[in-house]
Amino acid sequence: MSLSDRMNLAGKVALIAGGAGGIGAAIANGLIEAGAKVVLGDNVGSVGDIASQMSRNGSADWVSMDVTKSGSVDEAVAHVVNGHGSWIFLLQLPALPMKNQPSITLMKTGGASWQ
Repeated sequence: MSLSDRMNLAGKVALIAGGAGGIGAAIANGLIEAGAKVVLGDNVGSVGDIASQMSRNGSADWVSMDVTKSGSVDEAVAHVVNGHGSWIFLLQLPALPMKNQPSITLMKTGGASWQ
């Protein structure tokens, strides 16, 4: 039984930080299989090409995003909201070491944590 048989995400949009490779790309492909549209947020130069390769009928978009800069994250979220409307938010922190904070939640993180 495939993921799409178990879960239907048609009409949902996910922003995936680090979506251009590794775990993020695997999550993006799984969500596309389940019917979601994904926006790959990454700061690698090839993120647009990667989104094009994984897109099925316009199911993948991309935005330049650097999770170490809060303004970049704000711009990525605005891109998703303005371009896609309703969405679910999925964040995968790519290779981002946080001193004394093994796990954080973006929505509860203040500006000081972006340093």
